[in-house]
Amino acid sequence: VDARTPEDFEIGHLPGAVNVPWKEIEEGRIPATLPSPEQPLLVYCANEFCESSLLLGTWLRTRGHRDVALFVDGYEAWWNAVGIHGPR
Repeated sequence: VDARTPEDFEIGHLPGAVNVPWKEIEEGRIPATLPSPEQPLLVYCANEFCESSLLLGTWLRTRGHRDVALFVDGYEAWWNAVGIHGPR
């Protein structure tokens, strides 16, 4: 689950990710579709300095999601590890 803005998500995201921007939730705009509470989730944002993923993960847990993991290093670390060519 990508907590970044839709613009950042459009530029690039982890394979299979869905965009649930924390900023929109913070502003009271809840997405029409959220991952199922039974589905294990990996939540991330830009990098280790971004708090959006932590806030989104906490919010998802309050909404019944039990298996929520946080990818602290975020999209930038993933990009630096795999780049444009994907996983090696």
